[in-house]
Order: sequence, then C-alpha cells, then structure tokens
Amino acid sequence: MGASRTSRKFNFDAGVGLIYGSENLPTWMVEGVAQYDSMLYGADPYDTHREMILRMATLEDNLLTIDQMDVIQDKNSLQAEMVYNQGFSMNTFIGENWGLDMPAKMWHESGLGFYPTYNRMLKKELGVDRDTLYNQWKAYLTQKYNRQVSGILGSEAKGFKIKPFYDDPPDAEMTDEDMWYEGIFNLYPVYSPDGEYLAFTSNHGSMRGGNNVWVWKTHPDPEKINEGKVKKVGTVFFGTGPSWSPDSKEFVYTTAAADEYRGYYRSDLSVYNVEKEKIKQITFELRASQPAWSPVGDKIAFIINSDGQNKLAVMDYPGISGHYILVEFDDMTQMGAPTWSPDGSKIAFIMYRHRQQDIWMVDADGSNLRPVTYDHFDNRDPWWGPDGKDVFFASDRSGIYNIYKKNLETHELTQITDVIGGAFFPRGEGRRFGDDVLLLHVPRLQALRDRQGDVAEQESRGLSLRRHRRRDPAQHHDARARPRDSRPGFQRLRRLRQPVPDPQGSSGDVAVDSHRQL
Repeated sequence: MGASRTSRKFNFDAGVGLIYGSENLPTWMVEGVAQYDSMLYGADPYDTHREMILRMATLEDNLLTIDQMDVIQDKNSLQAEMVYNQGFSMNTFIGENWGLDMPAKMWHESGLGFYPTYNRMLKKELGVDRDTLYNQWKAYLTQKYNRQVSGILGSEAKGFKIKPFYDDPPDAEMTDEDMWYEGIFNLYPVYSPDGEYLAFTSNHGSMRGGNNVWVWKTHPDPEKINEGKVKKVGTVFFGTGPSWSPDSKEFVYTTAAADEYRGYYRSDLSVYNVEKEKIKQITFELRASQPAWSPVGDKIAFIINSDGQNKLAVMDYPGISGHYILVEFDDMTQMGAPTWSPDGSKIAFIMYRHRQQDIWMVDADGSNLRPVTYDHFDNRDPWWGPDGKDVFFASDRSGIYNIYKKNLETHELTQITDVIGGAFFPRGEGRRFGDDVLLLHVPRLQALRDRQGDVAEQESRGLSLRRHRRRDPAQHHDARARPRDSRPGFQRLRRLRQPVPDPQGSSGDVAVDSHRQL
C-alpha cells in the first residue's frame, strides 16, 4: 500500500499479493523421467545391470519406500543411486500402463501449477494415489522377477564368501557402520600364478570412494582362506584391477595422480613388489589403465585413453622403452580388459563398436583381429582357460549376467554359472586349487537401517568362489529363444539399432584389419 500527494489531496493505491506455494517434485519423478525419455530416444537403455540391482532388491524385499524415493539429499551414495534406478523403473511402468507419453504429460500438468501436491496430480492423471502406484509397481516387479528366477532357484551355482579384512566382525554382529567399513566395492580379484596371494581393489574403510589395491596372503587350505592377512598397497584408479607377473613377485595396477596445473586426474601404471613392499611407477602422464602382464613376463598390455576413445597398447617390461599400439580406430571405439593367452601369443579384450560390446582377440603382434562373440548381448570380462582353447567371459544373454565359456576351436558356447543376481570377472584361482574353480565377483544386497530406522537399499559387492558345473549341452538354455524384456523402451531401442551382420557366419572366426571399418 502506498500514497502519493497531488494538489491538496492524497491518493491511496492499494494492492493484494498472494504467495502460492507447492511442494517440490519428488526426486524419483525428476530423475526417473529424464532417464525414461532418454531411453525412448535410444540414448540410455534400461539395461541388464539396472535390472540386476532392482531384481535383488525386489526379491530380498529391500526396495526403497515411496517416501525414501521422494528425497535424495539425506542418503549415502548407494541409496541415492537406488532413487535413480527405482525412479527410472517406475516411470517406465507408468509409460507401459498409461501410455508412453504419460510421464511427459505428468510434467506438463505439474508445470502449469494446478496441483498443490504431486499426489493430487497423480490422482488426476493416473487415477491412483502415490502409495497405490508404488504398490502396483512393486507387485509388478515381484511377479516379474520371481518368474525370471523360477527355473534357477535350488539349482544355482554355490560357493562361499571370502572375507579378506580379518579385523571385521562377523556378519551377524555388524552394526550399520561396520557394514559400510567392510567395503561396498570389492572388485577385480585375481590370484598370483603360484596361488599364494590374492590382489583386488576395495573401498574398505571409505564410505564415499577412495578405492585402494590390496594384496592378501591366502591360507593354503581353500576352506580356511579367510584366515589370511591382507595389506593395503595404495590408491587405485577406479574401474581397473591388478595383474600379476608370471613369477608372482610383483603385480601391475593403475594409479591416479592429480594434475594440479590442468585440474584433473591422470591415470598411469605402477608395479608393486610383494617381497620388498615397494612401488615403482612405469608410465608417466600417459592416461594408461587396465594393465595385463604377459605370461612370458617381458610385456604388459594396457589401454590408453586418447582423444575420446581407447587404444590397445603394449610396452616392454622391465626394459621400459616406450610402447606401441596394437589396435586403434578413429571413430570413438572403446576398448578394455585385455588378457593374454597362456602362451602369450594372443590378447583377448572387450570392444564397444557399432552399438554393441563384444569379446575380441588379436595376435600379440597386432595382426589377425577377430571376434570371439558378435551379438547384441553385453559381453565383458574375458579370461583365458588354462590350455588357451577357451575364453571365459560374463554375458547377459540369458537376461542375467552369468559366466560363459567359448571354445575357440569348436565355437561351442557353454554356460558355467546360473545365478540369481549376476556373476562377473571370472579368474582362475592358481595352479594349487586345480582347474575346476573360478574366482568371481558376485554382487550381494544387504538391508541396512538408517538413523531413522527405515530399511534402505544397499548394494555390497563381495568376492565369492563359484565352482564350475558341467552342463549337458542338450539341456543348455537357448538364450536367443528367450524373450527379451517387453518394456517399450527396449522395443524402441531395438528398432533404433542398425542390424549387425555376424562376421563369423557358419565357418567360425574371420580375420579383420584393425585399421579398417568393420
């Protein structure tokens, strides 16, 4: 209200202001619809890894509640990630049942400001309130995942959990803080060739990150493996693991060094001597990662990140004299996880190219590049069998990540594990334990309680042993005959993909020039 003086009279101006407020949109809706729309355009598919996390949370009744999905600020990193995953899934569920454009319509109506709460918007647009929507979505997931694992329950590959951190209390006695301290990410386990040590990476002791490489002096008896002692070596670049020298005296791993002048981290390779307990850096400002030590002992293969794509390279060691490139492209091709054949004549690795990720192999001199797999499944983590005739790898071809074995002579594909969650990083255990044992990374889910007492979803990645099971080929699942997920995003994504011819055909492997477009 104000007044102005004109001549001898006062003119009063009066106005009324109204402050109108509405609640913030929930995080599951904000972030979930962003990923949902991205999926419809083929940029962010609802992939098998997300399915794995949701499947285990559903089967173990550890999904975040609808109240927990609304807010992200009060959560740790894994709980916050579940808000994204569950929001993505719930928006996809809405699109399936109310129309592909319904999530966008919900945003439009919310933007007009007609609804003081998003719950009232849900009732108007979907005909259900938030709790009913959540319960319907949860029931859908429960039915879907129980149906998916019905043929696995009771026959899944069994193993036992290994606990490298001997100072941790037993699981039954752990507090919330103890479980976090145990390590959320325990990755890339690999035995030394003599079977005396196990090296792996873990964020043990850190809630938010800070992965380190650890070396574990194992017990000679596999049943008493948890009695060994573990030692922290140093910080490791996230997403890459160690590789042992043939004599088991050293291993090479990726370190992360901060470039204060340029303002970012640069990855390089370092070698740790187990006996001397000393570290030696062997590359400098190269953006090198994912090293693999040749079984002959004189070379190390690794990946170079350059110009937005990856290159497969090899360097001599210990005679350090630079490096040379084995495989490179100029079309943003990505590569990773190199591993040498037992005789050192070939290298298997993963390559993402033409919208698909497969296992490839190349001769040690860079010639004869050819695929081990060539399909639209997610194939990763190659590892050679002891005689060099087989390549083990993880794949989602059954809808669940499992370990498979591809015979390079007969091209026969054999499924090794049949798990409910997922299996990754197959690694031989070392000569001492025989050829019938694989060391795997198997995600497990734990229900922890936050300070308010609400059950919150946690994903803890543990180390586990899984023994091979020889399967009758006649009873082997026909993965290609299994229906893929019926979600509309999957169907749209499949239409967006270009058909990829199988270069193997019916005659087996084919050589491909690494510098030519496939």
